[in-house]
Amino acid sequence: MSNATATLQPRHIWTFMLARPYLCLAIVALLLFLPGLFSLPPIDRDESRFAQATAQMLETGNYIEIKFLDEPRHKKPIGIHWLQALSVSALSAVEDRQIWAYRLPSLLGALIAVWLTFWGGRRLFGDETALLGALWLAASIIIAAESNLATTDAVLLACVTAIQMTLGRIYLDHCDGGQAQLFRSPGVLALLLWIALGFGLLIKGPMAPLVLGLTVVTLCLLDRQWLWLKRLSPLPGIVIILVIVLPWSAAIWQATDGGFFVDALTNDMAAKIISGQEGHGAPPGTYLLASPLLLWPASLVLGPAALLAWRRRHDPAVRFCLAWIIPSWLFFELLPTKLPHYVLPLLPPIMLLCAAGLKQISADLMAPEGAYDRAIMWGMATLWLAVTGGLAIGIGVLPIFYGDGLSGLLVACAVIFFAAAVTAFLALAQGNWLKITLAGMVVAALFNWSLLQGTLPLMTQFQISTAAAEAIARHHKNDTPVAVAGYSEPSLVFLLGTDTKLGTGQVAADHIATTPGSLALVESAQEDAFLSRLAQLNATGQAIETVVGINYSRGQNVTLTLYRATPQDALNPESLLRQ
Repeated sequence: MSNATATLQPRHIWTFMLARPYLCLAIVALLLFLPGLFSLPPIDRDESRFAQATAQMLETGNYIEIKFLDEPRHKKPIGIHWLQALSVSALSAVEDRQIWAYRLPSLLGALIAVWLTFWGGRRLFGDETALLGALWLAASIIIAAESNLATTDAVLLACVTAIQMTLGRIYLDHCDGGQAQLFRSPGVLALLLWIALGFGLLIKGPMAPLVLGLTVVTLCLLDRQWLWLKRLSPLPGIVIILVIVLPWSAAIWQATDGGFFVDALTNDMAAKIISGQEGHGAPPGTYLLASPLLLWPASLVLGPAALLAWRRRHDPAVRFCLAWIIPSWLFFELLPTKLPHYVLPLLPPIMLLCAAGLKQISADLMAPEGAYDRAIMWGMATLWLAVTGGLAIGIGVLPIFYGDGLSGLLVACAVIFFAAAVTAFLALAQGNWLKITLAGMVVAALFNWSLLQGTLPLMTQFQISTAAAEAIARHHKNDTPVAVAGYSEPSLVFLLGTDTKLGTGQVAADHIATTPGSLALVESAQEDAFLSRLAQLNATGQAIETVVGINYSRGQNVTLTLYRATPQDALNPESLLRQ
């Protein structure tokens, strides 16, 4: 019995993980990432747009142009759509509209980023700190969200982490006057960097080179030398990037007569730089103020991380992390448009610094002369506990306001989650970095599973597209398209299919009056126009089901009524034109 108990001690668990780091990181990451993959319906607007555009590629065989219905989507490059199309082709079918198949590239991107954080971090700080940092990254609240969304950001994180960790290895080899420990050749590392940069360009355009460029310039200014950049092999690197990026760039230029690049630069990038695009504006300093939540749960140890970063700022590994974080963070702070995932590419170095700071707790913060350090640590930790308390309250009460009411099971989960958070908070007093980390992983796992498997699925008022699609499936007995008036959420289009007809109440009335057996889903604001047009067409509409919910993206209550036409005189398209 004692032997069995001994194997459960934190040190034994840690020794096992250090001996099998990539396997253990995969297990931990998947436990943290998987909860929402299958349980969450498509709700996020961007996710549904990406997924629908990919579905249309699979339906048409056109893997060059990006469209949402008939509208060109000249915003992001093609990379994520190719990955999603590969996933759906291998594991699902486009007609099944299973959103999890479109999300798999994001889950794999998040996992690869965790692996790469360990791979690069071990060169910067050693195996233990690298493993700690990778675990904190896997536990991040933003990673949990992005790994469950069929968008670009988790895959972009994998590309940026590959670029930056390779750069970090090259930079430290230069500082040490030696070569790379793993490949024994800086040329191979440079090759990996340029390949990752090429794929990063195909995923989200300038974001990957932006982070790389700001890091390189900062390091060169701090060190006052540029010669080490020869180790990056820039001329072969340009050739590699052209080989990866040029084929699709040329094809989309020809297909759109250059329109893709013009629209992406003017309507997407420039709009975000000039003002807060689509209502997502916020003042500088927003990310800093939100960091206790954005970096949760690692924000528990932000105090030790900040102290370590300041005191060891001249250490090459710490300097590299700061060069990765600070200039890009400032850029995102100054950018008028702000979304939580913008700072995602900066999480790997932040988590490594959190891990390194955590390792110093027992040595520095517990010393008798460390009163100032302890004040910073406990101040940040108390703020973290307050944020965690807010998350616990959200887990328990959100379904009361936006779902079917109180769930006793969810309340119990919220209580257990917060109790685990208090345990992690109190572990700081012992200065035991291993217990703090393991407690942090438990807290993150409890939160992810409670939120993604419990709270969000029970918030049914936000799942109006899913409820509408289910209502249509109950009454739609043929393959005719469904007309939708006044409600144009991408999630509904994805669920219903590419032949969905979006328009006004008049358009929906024309459709069901001339298409036997078809249905129209009409939002309340379009209902008068819909019924009036039906009367003009000598038809009436039979309301067969009503769906009520909240359009979260606009903060509005929505009432959708499903109609079937009951024509008094049969119409055909020619007679419709005469009317």
